[in-house]
Amino acid sequence: MHLNAYRIKNYRRLKDVHIELADEISIFVGSNNSGKTSATQAIHSFISGKIDRFSLYDFNSSCWDVFRTIDSNYQNNTTDQDISFPSIDLDIWIEVSEQDLHLVLPLLPSTEWEGTKVGIRISLTAKNSATLINNYRQAKEGAQKYLPPISEEPKYTPWPSSLVDYLQKELRNEYELRYYVLDYTKFSPDLHETNNYKPEELDVDAGGASIIRSLICRQPAAQIDIYLTQIQEQEIDPKTSPST
Repeated sequence: MHLNAYRIKNYRRLKDVHIELADEISIFVGSNNSGKTSATQAIHSFISGKIDRFSLYDFNSSCWDVFRTIDSNYQNNTTDQDISFPSIDLDIWIEVSEQDLHLVLPLLPSTEWEGTKVGIRISLTAKNSATLINNYRQAKEGAQKYLPPISEEPKYTPWPSSLVDYLQKELRNEYELRYYVLDYTKFSPDLHETNNYKPEELDVDAGGASIIRSLICRQPAAQIDIYLTQIQEQEIDPKTSPST
C-alpha cells in the first residue's frame, strides 16, 4: 500500500490544496515561497502526533483574520457559545491492497466498506471554544491591573493585548489534535466533502496518532511504501523555465 493523496487546509500558505502522489517519488516544482516546503512539512508535523510541533504562525493568514474578528466580537460582547475557531486539517488517503487490509481496520468507515482507499483526517482544533474564550477573558482582565492610570501614557501593553497575542503563547494549551475516519464515497474526485458530510471522530482508544505513525513511519509491521523523504523540491525561475 502507499500514500495516494492528501489535502491540506489552512496551513501556512496553503489555504486548501489537494495533492496527488506517485507510487514512489513525487517532485514538487514551483517558485520560491509557493508552498513546496509547507506541503511536505505539514505531513511530518501531523504524523508526529505532538502539539508542540505547531505554532500560531502555521495558520494561514485568513485564519488570523478570523481570530481578529472573534476578538472584535468579544470586545463588543457579541461572542456566543457557537463560535467556531479556525483549524488546520490534513486529510490522508492511502491506497490499500487486500493483503494489507488488516493493517487499516480501525480506519474503515463501516463494515460495508468496499474499494481500495481509506482515509483519515488529522485536525489541529480548539479543545473547547467556550473555555478558550473564557480563559482569554480571564487573562485579559488580569492584565488590566498592570495598566497605568488613564492620565498617564502607557509604557507597555501587558499580555495578552489581543486574542492573537494570547494564542501565540497558549496555543498548545488551548488546541489539540483530533482524528477522524473518512469515507471515500462521501468525497468528490478532488477530495472535497459532498452533501455536508461530517466524518466520524476516531475512537480515542484506537489511538489515531499511533495508527498513523505505524502506517507512515515504515515500521516493519506496516510494510507501507511511503517515501516522504523522497518527495523532492525543485526551484524554478519563471523567466527561464517553461510554464506548466
